[in-house]
Amino acid sequence: MKKIIQTTYTEQEFRQLIREELTAILIDNNKLENKTSEDENFLTASQAGDFLRLKRGSIYNLINQNKIPYQKKPGSNRVLLSKKDLWEWLKKEGK
Repeated sequence: MKKIIQTTYTEQEFRQLIREELTAILIDNNKLENKTSEDENFLTASQAGDFLRLKRGSIYNLINQNKIPYQKKPGSNRVLLSKKDLWEWLKKEGK
């Protein structure tokens, strides 16, 4: 059921209301965009395995032996691997 709300705004108040709503939408979209691009720079162990052409178990073995750069997601046990760090590791290892 739709609710109809009738109110009276001056043109200036109405424009300000629209500005505020659009600003909130743009801020939310920017946060989402930044989160997405940030997430795209990190890989899960499975994705890193695909990226390096290794099995997921091999990735975890490298992680457990501290032979590959990784990070734990704050507040969780989830392991993330940075694409940039993996490229640098590959260059260093000469692979």
